[in-house]
Amino acid sequence: MGTFKEKIRNAFAVDPAGPAVPTKQQRVAIDFLAEEIARRHMTTPAIAMIEMSRPMNYVFSQAMHFTQPAATIVTKLISMMASQPDLESGNGEAPRPRLTAEDWTPIAEFFEHRGSFDYVCSRIEHFESVLDEKHGRHSLKKNKMKGSPAKAAVDDDPIQYGKSGQHSSE
Repeated sequence: MGTFKEKIRNAFAVDPAGPAVPTKQQRVAIDFLAEEIARRHMTTPAIAMIEMSRPMNYVFSQAMHFTQPAATIVTKLISMMASQPDLESGNGEAPRPRLTAEDWTPIAEFFEHRGSFDYVCSRIEHFESVLDEKHGRHSLKKNKMKGSPAKAAVDDDPIQYGKSGQHSSE
């Protein structure tokens, strides 16, 4: 037997600072979710929601564990509906769901770590930048504009503003 100090040495241990490192299965599921968020152009609301709920990430993971039975039923129903051949597209292939009931527990376990939300935010931003590059859009981070974005918008608006940046009455 050890001393009392050895027994409670890790009683109040916390995860190290920085993003958490997911397993391969967790990474695939998180990347799927992040890619879907970016594809639907929901990056800003998703990151805002994640940042607001950051102190509650452990509670969120426990809620995921609690709702796992219902999520299993829903994902199985979705996979059953997706297993029907797609007759409208004419290819006859059924789309395969990329997020399954088996992914629910690993994602919930990943969210138990302090840095999990940092990792998810970085993956969402990564996929957003990939889509921006693919479609030729430039984000404000990449543009080398001088001054604020609001000032640049005022300077670029030829209808309401003259060359001096003041409102024209014409």
